[in-house]
Amino acid sequence: IIDFKSETQADNHQPITDDEARLFSIYDVAVGLIIDIEEGKTFSMAEIKEKMIEVLENIEFEPFFFSFKLAGITTLILFFISLPIAWYLSQTKSRFKPILEAITALPIVLPPSVLGFYILWSLSFNSPIGAFFQEYFGIKLVFNFTGLIIASCFYSLPFMVQPLQGGLESINKNMLEASY
Repeated sequence: IIDFKSETQADNHQPITDDEARLFSIYDVAVGLIIDIEEGKTFSMAEIKEKMIEVLENIEFEPFFFSFKLAGITTLILFFISLPIAWYLSQTKSRFKPILEAITALPIVLPPSVLGFYILWSLSFNSPIGAFFQEYFGIKLVFNFTGLIIASCFYSLPFMVQPLQGGLESINKNMLEASY
């Protein structure tokens, strides 16, 4: 049990207010995971602040930078791949349009474990794609950043194509024809 008291309250034994109790419950959740709690031990606000500052100073930012790098590269690649696909799907009256739409929506339909298995198999050196990249370019596509970008692009494709297609379909055809 943690007894939260400010420095003056610990010395004067004053009761805490409701606002302080709410604040202390927030501290209880945040600090309770990082402090070795001993039964009946009390902590002053200075001790809690010191521990929280220590935790914040030791945060590893590399996973955040890695995630932002992956998201940025994936978005850039998907924009250049998805825009032509979405334009074609929004302008065509082909009978193959539903098939192409189904293929682009496939990552939404497949369960993530199945999709991950297929991506892992197709990028491994035992598959034709993986063997081609390994033999001719010396690039190993499995368990590295390049493979992660490919998998992320494949998984995120419908989330870029479908909104772009909807936006392009909503463009007034008369305005589009007047532009050229």
